[in-house]
Amino acid sequence: MSFVPINHSFTKKPKLRTWGHIYLVLVTRGTNPEAVKRAVSTMRPLHSIDKRIQLIVLTDEGAKPDKTTLKVDVQFVPTSFHPRTAK
Repeated sequence: MSFVPINHSFTKKPKLRTWGHIYLVLVTRGTNPEAVKRAVSTMRPLHSIDKRIQLIVLTDEGAKPDKTTLKVDVQFVPTSFHPRTAK
């Protein structure tokens, strides 16, 4: 039994949240270009759901995936970058 009146009406309403973008990032070394193409083609239908969903390929600077066939944003990590926690 509660002595303080509690308003539970807020729990019955669905929570509405707005979102600007969802970024799906495929992180790869780029050594197997066919695997990158398959992964991108598998995730491409998600972009058709909503234009705010974006697919990005993140790869090593030495790997040069064909941007024209992938038709997604490709970002490169410099070869001089070495993460502190990588094995």
